[in-house]
Amino acid sequence: MLTKGKVLALALTLAKDAESDLIQGEEILAGQGLNDADKVTVRDVVAIVHDVCLDYSYPRSAGFRTETLGKSESFVSMKAKMEAGPPKKKERLEELFAAIRNVQHAPQRLFELVRQDQHASVDRLLASLKTLNLPSE
Repeated sequence: MLTKGKVLALALTLAKDAESDLIQGEEILAGQGLNDADKVTVRDVVAIVHDVCLDYSYPRSAGFRTETLGKSESFVSMKAKMEAGPPKKKERLEELFAAIRNVQHAPQRLFELVRQDQHASVDRLLASLKTLNLPSE
């Protein structure tokens, strides 16, 4: 049976594989016992997760801004360069994926990891999850 957690996992899998458009067809959601409204909501969740993951960059996140607030330009520049390395980028991306998987229980972490202009998307994600007629786990 599909759960909200599984919907988030599906959305992440599709976003990671750049296949979010596959959710528009009926195949993925067929046989899941979803009503039409829930299908629309699942598609919205997938679209939101895709958009949040699409051009993720920790140095543009609210958390980075908070972390570097009041610091010198040279410190901020050095910190941004450190974050740009492949190992750190991969680590931060995994943190984003974990925050999305856990958004129902700890939404603040996702708010910290996304850009300020994406906070409305996180609010929409939370609202969409609440409206789904599915168990949480």
